[in-house]
Amino acid sequence: MREIKAKRLHAIYFEALKRGTRTRAGCLLWSGAKNSKGYGQLRRRDTPTLYVHRLTWVVANGPIPTGLQVCHICDVRNCFAIEHLFLGTPKQNTADMIAKGRDSPIVPLFGLDHWKGKLADDQVRAIYMDHREGTQIAKELQVHPGVISGIRLGKTHTHLTASVKRLFCERLGPARGVVYL
Repeated sequence: MREIKAKRLHAIYFEALKRGTRTRAGCLLWSGAKNSKGYGQLRRRDTPTLYVHRLTWVVANGPIPTGLQVCHICDVRNCFAIEHLFLGTPKQNTADMIAKGRDSPIVPLFGLDHWKGKLADDQVRAIYMDHREGTQIAKELQVHPGVISGIRLGKTHTHLTASVKRLFCERLGPARGVVYL
């Protein structure tokens, strides 16, 4: 853990203990500040930000070896009870998460389902097949011309443009001497 003297680490840790609350499950929950993922953190003027569960491990067991993480048996991110912590590689930590059913499959969102989406799938297909100037289409759909360009170049909306490209090339290819592979 960053170059902080052992005596100072112990003082910070015992100060942190005052902010902990024991649960029936044996967790020692951090009631201070947490990061966006829910891990307890401690900030002091004279030290960098410390994660409370990592601080606990270092005070109880010494430095955390390079390449290892401090993992939670209880799966409670703001728990810093030493008996609930163990060391593991990132791979072991992920396997533990999956085994306990805490992994949430990431389902990509496209089109209007995406929070930045401006165009429906049908509109994207129509843009790809439309032969008008990109600026004209952009003005009509009230989007930036770069959006139209990205669709036509296959840089965006790739979940749709590949199938549309195949249809487009099959339809026009033989007449223009183009073969889609």
